[in-house]
Amino acid sequence: MTPEFLRDFRKSLGLKQADFGAWLAARLGQDRPYAPSEISTWEKGNRPVSYAVQAAIYKHLWEGCR
Repeated sequence: MTPEFLRDFRKSLGLKQADFGAWLAARLGQDRPYAPSEISTWEKGNRPVSYAVQAAIYKHLWEGCR
């Protein structure tokens, strides 16, 4: 997943980084939301997006196609 894809996906949901972190945590069943700084490192390409996060995003996209 490219940083641009992640950023475009987040923006398509109309979410700020903090809200997107909470959205991801809810999708993954986590108690702690991802911090905006962590989202930022992914969107800047400084760290790769975890496979769990990628799976949650692709699952959301897949469910939207049905």
